[in-house]
Order: sequence, then structure tokens, then C-alpha cells
Amino acid sequence: MAKSCGKEVSPPTMSPITDKKVLRSQLAAHQHRPRRSAGQNFLVCAKPVTKTVEALPKGLSTVVELGAGAGALTEALLEQGHQVVAIERDSTLVTILNERLLDQHREQLTIVADDLRHTPWEQPAPYGLVGNIPYNLSGLIFRRLPKLHPQPEQVILLVQREVGQRLLAAPPAMSLLSVAVQLWGMPTRLQSVPAGCFWPQPDVDSVLVAITPHAHQLDRDTYQSVINVARTGFGTKRKQLGGSLRRGLGLAEAEIITQLEAVGLAPAQRPEVLSIEQSTSLATSLTK
Repeated sequence: MAKSCGKEVSPPTMSPITDKKVLRSQLAAHQHRPRRSAGQNFLVCAKPVTKTVEALPKGLSTVVELGAGAGALTEALLEQGHQVVAIERDSTLVTILNERLLDQHREQLTIVADDLRHTPWEQPAPYGLVGNIPYNLSGLIFRRLPKLHPQPEQVILLVQREVGQRLLAAPPAMSLLSVAVQLWGMPTRLQSVPAGCFWPQPDVDSVLVAITPHAHQLDRDTYQSVINVARTGFGTKRKQLGGSLRRGLGLAEAEIITQLEAVGLAPAQRPEVLSIEQSTSLATSLTK
């Protein structure tokens, strides 16, 4: 506690960066305007931040933040006692993170001034991954998750509603993205986040999603074979399994029918109706 005139007083506290006035003031002080090309839509609502922190597993020490921005989530994670590795490529935002957070949380906070595409995310286990993810980076991030070693205990991402719907899809609405993610982990919807919770306000709503990795992971070769077969199945306009696999894999029609029937599928079925278990069984049968 600080002292003033012989009396103990509480030290001043910063207003949260989720306060739009505070955020705009911080950015203006550094003559920074949000860049649409970089997906810079900053959170100006506290609820998604609180929900993210609450959804992290208890006892998790280190959290890696993919794209820390101005530090709304970073600050909340630090206040909960986490060690935070904040990855941010924008030099102005890195300066704001340093000015607002580093002195007070020097022992907890590591700021990585780099593009998240070019820097490692892995930490000694156990660790978590969080982030407010621009649409143009979502595919890269989901492709990279199964390659992480050690893998995170939990992944919590704020993504555009369309991406969230695809992550959470079940048969008969599966896509290549839902297959790829659900092979690796179990996605759960945490809450919807309206467009008004961001500044500048985007054109679409978002959703906060948690992904818990499966305790028992497919080996890399099996995982990749399932993805390859799913990509082939989704790769043509008509998307009937018989035709897509015959053209994509170069197998005879009779062979494709035999392989499909062996796992209880029909040539006229479409890939979006297959469960993860059926996709895995099909890939295993085709690669024997």
C-alpha cells in the first residue's frame, strides 16, 4: 500500500483497455489507427475477456496469447496470476503493452514482438493458447494446432461466427475444417460476441470457442491420411463420395464401392454427413 499524509491509500488502478475511451486515447497518443488489413478489431466489452479467463483449466500456469493487440485479455490473464507469453507483431501495440503492463508484471509477462506465423507457440506443458483471431489467420491456426508438441491443455479462441459454426458443426453439416479440428480436439461454444463488442465494429458477429485436445491423439500419419481423404471428398462440386474419391484417388469405381461398403457407406453419400469416426474408418480402409 502507498502512504500519503501518514495514511495508507490504495495505489491508483488503470482503467481497463476494454473501455473504448481508454483504448482510443491510448491509440491516439501513439498516432495509431486500427488497420483493417491486419484484422485490428479491438474488444471493448469485458464479458468475453472474463469468460476466456474463467474457461481456462485450474492450475494452468502459462498462457500463450496469439495476437495480444492492446492487451485487454493480456491484462486479465496477468491479474489472475498467469505467466503470459504475448505475441504481437504491430510495433505500436507492442509499445502500448510495454507501457501499460510490463513494469507492473515484469516477472509474469513476456512480450514477443513478432508475427505469430513465424514464432513458436509451444511452452513447457501444461500451457494454454488464447486469442482474438482475425479471419485471414484462422485457417493457419487450426492447421497448426495438431502439429504442436507438447500440445496445449486448452485452446480458447474468439473467431468470426461463420468460422465458429464450421468448427462446431456435426453431421450432416461437416466441412473440411470441422473434420480437421474435431480429429484433434472437442470444440465447445462458450458464448456469442456481437459485432458491437469490437472497435472498429466489424460487419459480422463472433463467437468464443474452447477446444480441448483429445487425451489420445491419432498418430501423425493416420491424422494426415484422414485429412487427405476428407479433402478429396470435399474437393468437387457434386461432392458425392463415390465420384469424388474415384476421381481424386484414381481408383476404379468397383474398388471405391467395395471400400465404401466395407465401412457402411454408399457412393451417393456426401462427405458432410460423415461423422469423425466414419471419416477415420474410411481413410483407414483406403490406405491399407
